[in-house]
Amino acid sequence: MYLSQEINHSNLLGNLERKIFAFHNSHNQELHNIREDIHDTRITMESMKSMLDQRLLNASPSPGYAGLNGVMPSNTRIFHGREKLVNKLAAILTQGSEKRKRICIMGPGGMGKTSTALAIVAHPDVKNSFPDRSQIWVPCWNATSIYLFLETLCLSLGIKGRSVNPLKDIIETLNLSKPLILLLDNFETPWNIDDAQARSQVEDILRSIEDIPHIALLVTMRSSSPPSEGHIAWYPLDLRAVDRDAALQIYLDTYGEANGSLRDDPDLARLLEMIGYMPLAITLMAKAAKLTGLSAEKLIEKYEERGTAMLGASGTDAKHNMDSCISLSVDSAPMKRVPEAFRLLGALAMLPVGATFETLDALWAQNYSDLMLAVETLRDTSLLDQQGSTYLVLPVIRRYILKASRFPKTVRNSLVDAACRFLDEHQIDLRVNGEFYVKHVKAIASEEANLQAVLLETTVPTPSLIKALITLARHQEATSPRTEVIEHALKLLEDLENNTELLGLALKCQADILLRQNLSEKVSAPLIRARDLFLSIANRREVAECILRIANVQRYFSDDYPRPGREALIAEAQANFESVKDRYGVGLCLFEYGHVYTQDSEFSQAIEVYNHAREIFVEFNDLPRMADVAYQIANALYSDNKPERARMWAETAIKQSKDIGRHDMAQTRLLGRILIKQGAFDEAVKEMATCLQQIRGGRQSVAAMLEEIGRAWAKMGKKEDAQGAFQESISYLSGTTAHDREGRIRCEFFIRALLDPQAQPSQDELYALEGWHTFDNFEELL
Repeated sequence: MYLSQEINHSNLLGNLERKIFAFHNSHNQELHNIREDIHDTRITMESMKSMLDQRLLNASPSPGYAGLNGVMPSNTRIFHGREKLVNKLAAILTQGSEKRKRICIMGPGGMGKTSTALAIVAHPDVKNSFPDRSQIWVPCWNATSIYLFLETLCLSLGIKGRSVNPLKDIIETLNLSKPLILLLDNFETPWNIDDAQARSQVEDILRSIEDIPHIALLVTMRSSSPPSEGHIAWYPLDLRAVDRDAALQIYLDTYGEANGSLRDDPDLARLLEMIGYMPLAITLMAKAAKLTGLSAEKLIEKYEERGTAMLGASGTDAKHNMDSCISLSVDSAPMKRVPEAFRLLGALAMLPVGATFETLDALWAQNYSDLMLAVETLRDTSLLDQQGSTYLVLPVIRRYILKASRFPKTVRNSLVDAACRFLDEHQIDLRVNGEFYVKHVKAIASEEANLQAVLLETTVPTPSLIKALITLARHQEATSPRTEVIEHALKLLEDLENNTELLGLALKCQADILLRQNLSEKVSAPLIRARDLFLSIANRREVAECILRIANVQRYFSDDYPRPGREALIAEAQANFESVKDRYGVGLCLFEYGHVYTQDSEFSQAIEVYNHAREIFVEFNDLPRMADVAYQIANALYSDNKPERARMWAETAIKQSKDIGRHDMAQTRLLGRILIKQGAFDEAVKEMATCLQQIRGGRQSVAAMLEEIGRAWAKMGKKEDAQGAFQESISYLSGTTAHDREGRIRCEFFIRALLDPQAQPSQDELYALEGWHTFDNFEELL
């Protein structure tokens, strides 16, 4: 039946004719050898039976099948990270005898499916139940048609003198055999034959074999679901990457260094993470290291430059070349049948944290004719990993797909367009936020890593791209300040014509981020440049905001910028706001006046103007500014030695920030200082330590938090912990700014005071202490 469907192909007839002649010659040679053996008087019937059994097992392969036979290959010597799994599967295979088990090991190429299967059949318990002659290896990678699949089975089972119905011969042979394990290796090839009826025919063959109770099936394939699922009771295993320790051991064993300096090399740890702890990639990378003598650091450079092309010599098979291994899946028949699957693979390769089906449909993969089919195809070819509801592309496959020569530009362009549309829909309006602020922040946060990856790869500037980058940078300024995105926008703006307004907005955003990172000494330059740009286009509102920010920065350098000058700047900003009837802007000016009064210890007046500013922000439903005002009121009350009221406002600020998805180390640090002043030292440490674990902050923010934790521990009598916290704080203050210098001076004094309670601060130390802490007696600080 199956043979007749392909007998009309002329090339197949030629192959059959050659196979018949080869079989005839081989058969004659075997008869000659047997006759020669019989004439040897030393041959016994027992040895003859053994010889015949071995001949049956090791049937001579047909032309074109050099090396194919049923003998199980040796398991690999270097095998780590799967030992528990192998023991578990070996136990499954050897439990009971009513009907042998069916195990399907699935995963992408290079994950170690065959190595795991070979380790299972080499397990002592499996060997006891299934001796060597009862273990049959069926390598399916060349079984690209029904006939070739049947031929492969016949060759592996040593079937000779076949009838016109090879499936009948196979089933009869298996029915008459002793209990066997059939390892169908790389079964995805016959399962994915590019023929309309092939899948059902292969399924018929598999189910016919599965019906034989004493045959155990062990299948490996590149897929996410077992073959004939629902009809065959599989034990399915989705093989994942090994853990870090196993990955390291595989690398060291392959490289040939068991316990040398490589084991503690941080660059090697990073390299293994980059290749996703995939066993084949680890092995090939270790071989590349051994061949070239390159360090892990240099290998990272080469990998970033060449990608998977450096893993294995070109032209070698999939076991020795990463590109060949991955291409077997990428160029497979299912992928060719569904062109959108490759588009989707490229899209997901650009998204480092993956995406759910819902997000793909709504954002990253709009206008696909059949998105579900594309996802299903990628899962069936094991090119897509799934973690919960999120679809991901594994690191090595990502690197392969993203190579410029094979990555379609249309996919990149479509993702950039999608990112720009998304960020345009979720612009963070820093002036009027309210409930929309919360909505937009949450929306951007859910895709932030993907948005950044897509936009940072783009080098062709357009106004829509710059606006998207500024929106994303604004989100980061409000949630976790960092500069990569805004710096990329500024770089692109160099090549964009008519960019005055966008450049001004980008510079203002950069300044805000730097200020949130406590890099106040770097803020003035971009603000002054932005102000001048807005002056050139007569945008008075933006001019006012830049002036106000300049006044805010100057309070960090009060010795260089006395109060009258700062008040004059605030008044200038207010006049500009009022000229365009901007009441919200006036609220910002009142907020800035509050800083001036607090700095000069005029706390009552500061709280009064803060409250006036707060009324305006409430009117505009500006939740972030309301949280900022609460924090500043708490700070003024703390400085005025009113810890009870200060604590209430600090907790209000933290709650309001959390409600809008914003986290600020300064707010928690202030609460910690208030708790220390109240004597609640343990609670203070707990609040600040939790903040350090959960919130990403700049190095100066972290240093300041560690300083306060050290003070709390010192007051609790935990001198060693306190000293450790101060030392760690110093390690974060490696810069040359006044902030860094004074922070180091304070912590160094605290360490000295822990060792000598009678220690007195020097003039520099006293200046640094007074600049940061409010106290009547410096001894109360510890």
